[in-house]
Amino acid sequence: MIASAVGLCSGSAHGQIIVNEFLASPDGLQEEFIELLNTSSSFVPLRDIAFRDSRSDWIAVGGDADARLAPGELLVLSMEAQPVWPDVSFIRPESWASLNNSGDSIAVAVGASVTDRVGYGSNARGISLERIDPAVPGHLGLNWGVSSASLGATPGRVNARFRPDIRPPLLRGAEFDPPSSLILWLSEPVNPSSLAGARFTADDSLVDAAGSRIDGARIGLDLPGGRAPDVISVGGLADFAGLRMRDTTLAVAIPS
Repeated sequence: MIASAVGLCSGSAHGQIIVNEFLASPDGLQEEFIELLNTSSSFVPLRDIAFRDSRSDWIAVGGDADARLAPGELLVLSMEAQPVWPDVSFIRPESWASLNNSGDSIAVAVGASVTDRVGYGSNARGISLERIDPAVPGHLGLNWGVSSASLGATPGRVNARFRPDIRPPLLRGAEFDPPSSLILWLSEPVNPSSLAGARFTADDSLVDAAGSRIDGARIGLDLPGGRAPDVISVGGLADFAGLRMRDTTLAVAIPS
């Protein structure tokens, strides 16, 4: 009744059971489904897993009393069989709260702990939303994309949009922003919580990151004294997958 392990186990610290894919607006022979993934290194009893949308109470996954979800294993939840994907096994939960086509949220819990929460807006009929990287938090819109599969979804299989993040952020550019700021551009959005362990050095002077401003892959720093530095060194910033960048030094561009 459970899809076989598909090599997606990532050791995510963001929750051992996550939402990996869902179809909120089925078309034709499709039925709504929610696909869960065990990103931990432990077997999780199905009886401990529950889910809900924004309007429902917690719904137990159900299944056989002794059934467990293995590390890296997928679990497809649906109230009806999927004629479009007849070979996909699924679990029929104790009940079902229809997902709102114009926008809703899905939460998953193991025992009393919420392990993942996903929000979405309206999306095209017959096409699922797929998680891109299991190691990146589900509440980030940048970690979701519409399925590119020919049948509109990939229940029980590796997501068509699966692209795990394997590279830390890179410092792409630095520019002085008069009268006393420095703008940094990185290769990808950085996790604001990583600022606590980051290092910024303008020429030979440490820059306090306490007043920094993060906007995705763009960071604004306040420079003491207002003087434009020749170079900036940055290290310790991490992306949402937890990958930390190496110390990098770049020349600072001065606007004409």
